Amino acid sequence: MNLPCPVFLRTGVVPKLAKRGLVVALAAFTILPACVLAQSGQSEYAVKGAFLYNFAKFVQWPSSAFSESSSPIVIGIFGRDPSNGEIEATIGSRTLEDRKVIVRVVSSVRDTSGVQILFVPASSMSRVTELSQLRNRPTLIVGETEDFARRYGYVGFIPDGTRLAFEINASAARASGLMISSKLLRLARWVG
Repeated sequence: MNLPCPVFLRTGVVPKLAKRGLVVALAAFTILPACVLAQSGQSEYAVKGAFLYNFAKFVQWPSSAFSESSSPIVIGIFGRDPSNGEIEATIGSRTLEDRKVIVRVVSSVRDTSGVQILFVPASSMSRVTELSQLRNRPTLIVGETEDFARRYGYVGFIPDGTRLAFEINASAARASGLMISSKLLRLARWVG
């Protein structure tokens, strides 16, 4: 599924609009990597990979989420990787705040120690009840099925016309020790 960019991003109007407010500038900054990928013919999962990386920029984890100050930010894919490596390829060898960002597949909730973001693809929803074991742990749980943020995790991808949007359950994330930036919350649909 290719997701075309909003017209204002495709036409180069971003610099003019950015002067009009932080929200527009932040929207362009957050959505732009996904749009560039979409325009280059990348798949839905390459776009989602760009979003997962950008989510990490706007979440603050408690120090207990990392074993050491140099520990990487780990994005886990729960169950089988439906992207066939595209999420990992999209994120590549990037860093955030001097931490490497790595992607790995986790076969069970028991394997999520040290995972800061857990992506739950639709193909793993038959095992969604296992996610309750992650409540009260500082792991940002992101899914791609309808009503995911409200029912199972903290962030859910949702289709929005020709682009990809997301919902955030900020109160559930806060209860697990995660602080989601107000900048990211302004771009999301709130569900809690």
